[in-house]
This record gives sequence, structure tokens and C-alpha cells, in this order.
Amino acid sequence: MAASACCPHSSAPCRQSPHHHLPARKRCERLQIASFGATSSLRLLPQLLAAFRQAHPLVEVHIEEAVNSVVLQWLLERRVELGFVVLPDERFDSVPLIEGELVAVLPATHPLAQKTSISALDFHNQPFIRTSAGSGPRVDAFLADKGAVPNTLYRFEQLSSMMGFVAQGDALTIAARLALPAPPAGVTYRRLMPRNHRPIALAALRFDRLSPAAAAFVETTRKLRKRLVLE
Repeated sequence: MAASACCPHSSAPCRQSPHHHLPARKRCERLQIASFGATSSLRLLPQLLAAFRQAHPLVEVHIEEAVNSVVLQWLLERRVELGFVVLPDERFDSVPLIEGELVAVLPATHPLAQKTSISALDFHNQPFIRTSAGSGPRVDAFLADKGAVPNTLYRFEQLSSMMGFVAQGDALTIAARLALPAPPAGVTYRRLMPRNHRPIALAALRFDRLSPAAAAFVETTRKLRKRLVLE
């Protein structure tokens, strides 16, 4: 999924500036950013883009969404300059932003909903929804670490599909809390045990070799990271 925040005062395509600094209103630059899913696309990017556009209205920002492993590959291939990624990854320079956490997503009437925390083995043989999107690989690792093998009945890419089947009582799943809405009717969330945190950061191959537009976005991110509103 790709999105573009276009130059607001020009109908001409933006071109990459050859200059080494970023005047606010004389040139138009293009910036490519990759996002790995709902946590970064819906929780982080809107706030960061709003501040960035205000300071640099002539930068055209393109957003492309993929799973974390693909975002990492795009950074290595220089397809994008910046990407939101899950840490740790020593190959990149990064600005840590938030600590995401995986949670159990349960039907409200399921016996496990009576517990305050859910272990990997609690999912063993339970009807389960898997996904390769977003936090899917981390969910798989959490279960495999304890040898838990749920009964995978469904494989969905869309969060809305997962939530609908959980609400109907058809299966359980695990998802990133920051990617989830408030629990809808028929669904409850429980923390995992042990708790499963995932640091999320803005990353690049080298911060000292960025284009002026990318360097300006990193600076905006550094200034705002302690003021991000995540609720």
C-alpha cells in the first residue's frame, strides 16, 4: 500500500534536490518512507507527518507499507531512505520511538478470558488465527519458544477479519496491542506471560548519508518522539 503527501502549492512533479540543505519554501523534494503496519502507519506517521509538513511544505512524502522483513530489505536495497522497523537490528542507525507489546486476543466468553495473563502453552491445541502481516513472525517465535502448537484454522492478513472471527468465538489469536482498537463487543485482550515487548524505531542505513528531506524527517522525529500520543 502506497500513499503520497504531495507538495501543496505545485502541480509539477517533485524532483530530488541536489543541494545539501533544505530551504523551507524554494524547492520540492521527494522522500520515500516504508511502514510495517498499523502501529507505525496509524499511530506514529500521522503525528510525525503533520509536524513535518508544517516545517517543510514542499517535500513530497511517499509511504509504502509492507511487513517488517520487507521494510528491512527495502532499506538494505536503498529502495527507501527511511523505514519504521522492529528492533533490535544492528545493521541500521535508528531513533527508538515506542515499546509495542503483543497481547492475547480472546473471545470474551472463552475460559482463558478469566485469566489475567496467558502463556504460550495456553494456546496449545486451541483454534487459532495466524497472520504473516505485521507481528506474525514474532507471534510464531513466541509460541515456538515453548513448543506450543495451536490448531491453526484460519490465516488472515486483515486485522478486521481476525477480530470478526474472534468476536464470533471461532478462534483465538495474538496481535500487537498498538495495532488494535478498543476491544469490540465479544472480544477481550490479555497480556502474555512472559510479556512480549517489541521496540519500534525509525531507521536508515546511515543517518549521516541521508538526503536533506530524510535528514529533516529524522530531526522532526527526534523532537517529537517523547510527545507522541498513542491512545
